[in-house]
Parts: sequence; structure tokens; C-alpha cells
Amino acid sequence: MIIYHGSNMVIKEPKVIKSNRALDFGIGFYATTFKVQAEKWAVRKCTNFNGEIEGTPIVSIYELDLNFANENFKIYEYEGVTKEWLEFILSNRKDINSKSPYDITIGEVADDQVFATINLLTRGWIEIDTAIKRLKFKSPNNQVCINNQQVITECLKFIGMEEVK
Repeated sequence: MIIYHGSNMVIKEPKVIKSNRALDFGIGFYATTFKVQAEKWAVRKCTNFNGEIEGTPIVSIYELDLNFANENFKIYEYEGVTKEWLEFILSNRKDINSKSPYDITIGEVADDQVFATINLLTRGWIEIDTAIKRLKFKSPNNQVCINNQQVITECLKFIGMEEVK
């Protein structure tokens, strides 16, 4: 599987590190199978508060050996926007140090629409079934979160980079 990571630098040797904010699938190295999505992430990373690009948006490209990973690690893939997916994201968003029970977690991205819906849900203004219906009408996206450094060491190969034009 080819995956992409958008940033303001080339990342040849990814690390599973704690973030300064709570993330959808907990602590991990985040990538996507959608190159366009990674390009957007890279541009966002390089955009300052005035909306200007500072630095060079970069997409690092990797090959993730899922066959080897399936045999040696715990992988979980969420099938779209489901109650299970939303509850997992909610639990991770409550704790900046959240650790996934999986070595690789794959699923949709919780974007701004998701944040607004989660806000309504946590305030008790909508039910979880209503939240799920609201979230199913987004453009296709995904995130591949490698939650275990050993997966990076044994299953991930850096194959190149591209500057976002």
C-alpha cells in the first residue's frame, strides 16, 4: 500500500510521537492513501496566521507492507462513518496521551464538520445516530495511523518525496 504524509519537511524516518493535541486515532504517525489529501495537509502545515505560505509544502511517500503487518501486528480498519468509529474518536479526543489498542488504525478523518457534530453530540443537542447521518455526506478521505514504532521499522519504506506546487 502506498501512503502519503504531508508536512513542511521531508520525513525519511517517521517516529511515533506524542502530539500537542488530542488526535483521532491516538498517538501515532499519520498518513493517507490519498495524495491530494496529503498535499492539503502539507499546505496547511506551511500556512501562517495571515494565510500566506511559509516554507515548502512537502509530501513524503512510503510503501507500507500490509501483508507482513497483517501477520505480525494488530491492524484495525473502520468501515466508513459508524458509531464505533465516532466513539473511538471521541475517546481519543478526550485524552492527549491516548494510545490506540492497535498497531495500525485506518479510517476516515474527523474534519471541521466532524468537530462541529461532535460538539453538538457532547452537549447533548443531537443523538449519536443523527451525528452519524450528518457525517456520512463528506468527500472521500482516510487516515492511516501507525501507532507502533516497530511497524515503521519493519513495514514502512520511504520511497520518495514531492514538493507541492
